[in-house]
Amino acid sequence: MKILFFRLGAVGDCLLTTPAVRYIKSIYPDAVIHYMAGAPAAPVLENNPYIDRVMPIRLKKHILPREFGILFIMKELRGYFRGEKYDYFIDFESSYFSAYVSLFACAKVKIGHLIKRKSRRLYNLLYQRRLDFKGGRIYSALRQLALVKMVKDGGDSATGLVLSLTAPEKEKAALFYSSAGIGADIKKILFGISGTWPSKSWPEAHWIRLAELLAASGIPHRCVVLWGPGDNPDFLKRLSAMQNVSVIPAAGLREFAAIISGGDVIISNDSAARHIADAFNVKTIGLFGPTDPLVWAKPESAGNVILTPGVDCAPCDLTDCGRGGCMDKISPETVYEEVKKML
Repeated sequence: MKILFFRLGAVGDCLLTTPAVRYIKSIYPDAVIHYMAGAPAAPVLENNPYIDRVMPIRLKKHILPREFGILFIMKELRGYFRGEKYDYFIDFESSYFSAYVSLFACAKVKIGHLIKRKSRRLYNLLYQRRLDFKGGRIYSALRQLALVKMVKDGGDSATGLVLSLTAPEKEKAALFYSSAGIGADIKKILFGISGTWPSKSWPEAHWIRLAELLAASGIPHRCVVLWGPGDNPDFLKRLSAMQNVSVIPAAGLREFAAIISGGDVIISNDSAARHIADAFNVKTIGLFGPTDPLVWAKPESAGNVILTPGVDCAPCDLTDCGRGGCMDKISPETVYEEVKKML
């Protein structure tokens, strides 16, 4: 048995498919598993015990309409697929772009979610099986599990995300904490400040206020700021000047993940940092505005709290809100009370 998975998405998108990959391996322990993913997210799939080969795809920048992007990666696709024959091509993305990619893959059976957009329904004909998912607003990991159950039902349906670190990666993270003077007796409170979209980002002033509240709390702690490309360098300087705050150095994705794995609790926008924390069962306070927590966060529990602004227009999935945004309505004081409960 040989299976190819496909997901050309962000870090969280890929991580949310890992329970489905584990499910297939529980059904077919001897199966050879390949996974084709976008290059920026592919590192989170490395060292995964259920994946034999990760195949990164780096999209090229161009000025043509998005569907023409396939023309710029044809050589790369042919290189990956030359001589490869699969029993299943399982398309977690299920877009017109992934349908183009499927044309290059030699597979007996191609499976994906049903494309419902009227102008693109013809792409469904390229696949032998399409899942018309009727579960509504449900955790994405469960939706992907439903897709792989079209192969065979009865495997491991656990929804825990899979991200496996190496020993050197863990050691490097431990070195960061020790060099920052953060010992085992100090609570590590992670700030996931990145938001990808402007509308998903908690206001900078709220992060500052939260750090101030924690500084006055008496809890032995350090706020550890996780950041990425696009975050405001002036804001990072303001945070790093605070006595109870450490800002992580520039880090690759797996080093970033290793630092998160050592945290006690994370406060995060809906971003890669929050999904990575979920994979390591770090206690999580998710800040949600325009995106849907029912879809992008595992169900709430004692170690996983979801805070929303409580406005009628959310979730809206707007990348930039013309109404002034809603994330500012989640107060630092509310977040602080949740942190205290978790610690």
